[in-house]
Amino acid sequence: MHPLLASEVNESAEISFFDTRSVMNKFIFLFYGRLEPYKGLEFLIEAFKRLQFERDDVYLVVAGKGKISRRLRAEIRELEDRKTAVFINRYLSDKEVHSLIRLSDVVVIPYTEATQSGIIPQVLPLRKPIITTCVDGLVEQSFFGQLAMLVPPKNSFFLYLAMKRFCENNETIKAHFARALEKEYKLPTFDDLAENIINFVESL
Repeated sequence: MHPLLASEVNESAEISFFDTRSVMNKFIFLFYGRLEPYKGLEFLIEAFKRLQFERDDVYLVVAGKGKISRRLRAEIRELEDRKTAVFINRYLSDKEVHSLIRLSDVVVIPYTEATQSGIIPQVLPLRKPIITTCVDGLVEQSFFGQLAMLVPPKNSFFLYLAMKRFCENNETIKAHFARALEKEYKLPTFDDLAENIINFVESL
């Protein structure tokens, strides 16, 4: 999936994945992308379970194609039974991804390892806050924490604390995030990165 540019965003487009009326006035946390072991979904589920026992205004969306363990699937099903989560276990088109990002309040990237991710370039043009782990690649893409809340990898407790902090201070965090976007950089795209690589190679 390529990152959606601001010029590609159709504000009238919206795809329904769940009854949005049931999540009104709730903080929607979004995890999306192909399901792989290194993406740390189990740490997000553990963090969210802790959070939803404290708050009744949170909701988790897990979306993407791939297999997960029976234990993890059972935990997600338990959250679904409580009406605090939804699991969309299939491939998502770019338009569907855009719709999910728009519906969410914050995107969570709990990867245990990474070099780069297409998630951050997709999310930043839509100006949604991000919580991500401080692993190689994601730290640089988040401009060393200027454009995301950073937490240690493989640590559900610190992830829970970041999610809780977002709920308790969301307006302040959103305002800081918006200022950082305006101040820190021009939104990069995969085309920008490809052009930079080509220019570098040609300069050798």
